[in-house]
Amino acid sequence: MDNFQTFRFQSHDFDEISASLSRWDQTYRQLSAGPFFGDVEYLQIDGMEIFELHWGQVIHYQGLTPPGTIGFGLPLTFTGESRYLNRPVSNGQLLIQQCGSEGDLIGSRNFKIQVLTVNEQRFLNKVASTTGGDSRQLLRNISTITLSPGVTETLRRKFQTLIHNAHHHFRHRQVADNIRLLAEDLLDSITDIVISGNFEQTKSCLQRQQQLVKKAEDFVWSYPVLPPRYDTMCANLGTSERSLRYAFKACTGMSAGTYLKAFRLNQVRSELKTRSPQSTRVQDVAFGWGFSHMGQFAADYKRLFGEPPSETLRRGYRFQSAVS
Repeated sequence: MDNFQTFRFQSHDFDEISASLSRWDQTYRQLSAGPFFGDVEYLQIDGMEIFELHWGQVIHYQGLTPPGTIGFGLPLTFTGESRYLNRPVSNGQLLIQQCGSEGDLIGSRNFKIQVLTVNEQRFLNKVASTTGGDSRQLLRNISTITLSPGVTETLRRKFQTLIHNAHHHFRHRQVADNIRLLAEDLLDSITDIVISGNFEQTKSCLQRQQQLVKKAEDFVWSYPVLPPRYDTMCANLGTSERSLRYAFKACTGMSAGTYLKAFRLNQVRSELKTRSPQSTRVQDVAFGWGFSHMGQFAADYKRLFGEPPSETLRRGYRFQSAVS
């Protein structure tokens, strides 16, 4: 059973949820106001990861699947609009994250998704053995596949049965062998979907908008003490204010100002969690990310994360001390 791992994890800290998926190279940022809660039910077997991930607030995920793997995600529930690679997510879509390509998902409140990752070459070989064609070419630039209601429900049940059995019966050798067969059956089902699926390829215009949003984030990283202004940012990026506004609306569903404020507040939070309360003043960290009015900053911070920045500083330090 060396190739078998399972756990359940829940937390009121989205960084801890992200860290629980330790093989992923990823970052979470909270974009909606209020305390966070999330949970993960996880299974790893024979190099495949199968898990169900849930969070209560709007979270922006950016990152990479485990090295050498391709990822498939089936959203279960969400309240409001979710977006994957700039496009609205709808029920009955299979989301695909290519090996080595950065994923970008804004999951709405009460977002729940089932995920499978598998070694890319293993998956390509499985596709090629069925089609006899160039499997890598088949997958090129595919980001989503639209499923019929029947296929969606069947796939959801296979995920749920697999995860449920893994958590309740993993200690039994015979059941573990059955779980291994269920995991292979799930992989076969996704292979069949990819071979016969209704593909959507990433459009070049959306790719350009995503690149523009990324450049705006990089600008904030490069000049953190400057509150982002449209005119300064557009001049630096070589684009018009109209193009920048459209790009943020298309990619995030938010205005550039609202998104970038949340972006900077998340950076303050990340920094506070790594600092010592004895040697850190909250206002110094806030100034470093362009917040000059401490009263407004504190109100915005508490509204977004459900706690004052001083509590984040204390809690982060306690956590660091506990694990060191």
